[in-house]
Order: sequence, then C-alpha cells, then structure tokens
Amino acid sequence: MDWNTEDTSQNSIQTSALMRIADATEAMAQNFIKLQKDVEFWKQQYYKEKKYCEEWRLSSIAYKAHFTRLKNKLEALENDGRSNGI
Repeated sequence: MDWNTEDTSQNSIQTSALMRIADATEAMAQNFIKLQKDVEFWKQQYYKEKKYCEEWRLSSIAYKAHFTRLKNKLEALENDGRSNGI
C-alpha cells in the first residue's frame, strides 16, 4: 500500500490492518500445529522407549532366574557326587 497517495481512505487502512492480523494469526496457527505434531511425536517416542525398557527389565529378570536355577542344579549335582563317593 502506498501511503503517499491521495486515495488512501479509512476503509483501505482498516482492510490492510485486518489482512496483516489475519496473516499473523495464520502464522501462529501454523506454529501451533507444528508444536502439536512435535508433542505427538515425542509422546510416541516416550511410550516406545518405556515399552522397550520394560521388556528389557523383564528379560533381565528371566535371565537371572534361569541362572539361579542352573546354579542350584549344579550345586545339587556336586552334592550328589560327593555323597556317592565320586
């Protein structure tokens, strides 16, 4: 808009101001949409990693239990060997 012309009216100034407000509002909306997408992405990452950690924890518990059973079996075999004179 050329502010130095004679035909600048109150209506054209108001229209220009409203257009600038609309553009700014649209830009803010785009930023908000991007922020919402980012939140959703990080929320999915959080739950994915939380699930992975829980699976690893349960797997670790299972390996420890298996190790304990094998250790107890070995001790039982060693004790049987001693009692049989081997």
